[in-house]
Amino acid sequence: MRRTTRGLTAIVILVVWLSVGTGAFAGGDFVYRPKFALSGPIASNLRWTGSLEPKITSDAQQAGEISLVGGLWWKPMAHVTVEPQFKYVTKGKDGNSNESRPRISLELDDKAGPFKIAVRNRFEYRMKEHKDAYWRYRARAKVKFPKVARVTPFLYEEVFYEFGDKDELDGNEAGVGAGIRLGNRLALDVDLRCRHSKHGGRWGTGDIHLLTVLKYDF
Repeated sequence: MRRTTRGLTAIVILVVWLSVGTGAFAGGDFVYRPKFALSGPIASNLRWTGSLEPKITSDAQQAGEISLVGGLWWKPMAHVTVEPQFKYVTKGKDGNSNESRPRISLELDDKAGPFKIAVRNRFEYRMKEHKDAYWRYRARAKVKFPKVARVTPFLYEEVFYEFGDKDELDGNEAGVGAGIRLGNRLALDVDLRCRHSKHGGRWGTGDIHLLTVLKYDF
């Protein structure tokens, strides 16, 4: 009974969160991003990671975009995770330049009653062909709800700050989703997010992104 109550409470909170997000950002494009992620052990607190993420959208300017990511996952101590990674984005047919993006993330997590709270800080250096490179900072707060059967609901908010010529807050995302344990080594995350970006000094209409992440741990 207690698990059922927690599950219903989590669903209500997620629906409200999503309703607020879509109300604020509705009217943009819909983007589907199926992601495939692998990881394997190097040491007890160190793993290699890799992923492939195509972007499927009705926006012809972004059609054909694919992201490749490789890196490390390191847990030097309890409640602390460090992830140095390299991301390469091929832009498909939109005519924009491809992008190389080295980045590093530091995440701190802890429990607050039945909830798990994680705060991630990420710095990334965006190098687009034929364009000036610049740093971007991303801060994300994520709340995981108690697990119901094999499902762990979550919600999060992330803000983006671009250094360089802009030197300003230029985007944010609000999202809800759930992690589903499919087996001992296989898991699936389903994540619906609203992304709001600033272009030419003005906030544009937000896009709705559906992200599915199929994860396999060796």
